[in-house]
Amino acid sequence: MKEIQTLSTAVEGAVSDVVKGYEFVTAKKQSWKPEESAKSAQEIANHVSYWNLVFERAISGGSLPTASESEWIESNRDAKTKEGSKMLLEKTSQAFTKAVKGLSSEQLSKSISLPWGSSSTLQAVLGNYNHISYHSGQLNYLQTLLGDTESH
Repeated sequence: MKEIQTLSTAVEGAVSDVVKGYEFVTAKKQSWKPEESAKSAQEIANHVSYWNLVFERAISGGSLPTASESEWIESNRDAKTKEGSKMLLEKTSQAFTKAVKGLSSEQLSKSISLPWGSSSTLQAVLGNYNHISYHSGQLNYLQTLLGDTESH
């Protein structure tokens, strides 16, 4: 059970950081990109939300989304506004965290299905933890490019 507590604490920290990072981007600047091929803060938030949903469903034994990431974002009206994207990020982050907390130690080695193939539950949890942390860093870096050099 200690493994689950350690994983839960790490995941809670990562999701808190990514939500906090997105909160500091103003609505006026959420669509700004340093270059055309880059993702904006809002695109990063929506991307993380989608993958939180995928991983939450996978580790909980639910059905994976049938829509692709771009289809899910396009069809989700909440993903079009700053407040809506923030709400989706919070909601999917909480759901992923709850799913991790609900795991047993025995389930960590269980094989689960992901869009690209099978993985152990532990690998999936750590994969999304790393994914969230990576994008949290991107949001923080975007803030510095927008002129916010404070450590939040």
